[in-house]
Amino acid sequence: MTQSKLLPPTPSSTRLDLFLIAPFYGALSLLCMFLLGKIVVWQVISLSPSSLPLTRPSLIGSLPFFSEFLLIGILALTLQQSLRAIHLSTKNSLRGGFLGACLVVIFAVAYLWQFSRSLALWGLLIGFLAAFGGALVATARLTSLWEENLPPAAETERRVLEQHSAYLG
Repeated sequence: MTQSKLLPPTPSSTRLDLFLIAPFYGALSLLCMFLLGKIVVWQVISLSPSSLPLTRPSLIGSLPFFSEFLLIGILALTLQQSLRAIHLSTKNSLRGGFLGACLVVIFAVAYLWQFSRSLALWGLLIGFLAAFGGALVATARLTSLWEENLPPAAETERRVLEQHSAYLG
């Protein structure tokens, strides 16, 4: 049985990480949260009966969900990067990015729940999938997504046995 590769260590402490990279990704995270809030408020306003009928409801109705998906995925990625820049361990920064994005989704869903339960449930589903997707992209940037534990080919196994028998006698 082979052991899995360890995650790469966090980079050494530098002023560049603490004073440039962490605030940059933190600001991107805040921008994503702000834009997500704007989209959620727009969804609530579009639910009002006094709003004008839309000409293409299928396209217009899916645009906020696509935007939410994209923003939450980017939020999970930027949260992970900012946590990694402040030298949190790789595993904890990945978990923190995912959980932070899920927390933002829960707040957005709690607000939407007051106005439309079906919209809130769709937002919860899309938000969770987007947070998972963003965390998956962040993981793929740092390490491989799967571990290969296949047995070696017959030719490789034969050569290894020959080398061992030649060495050990």
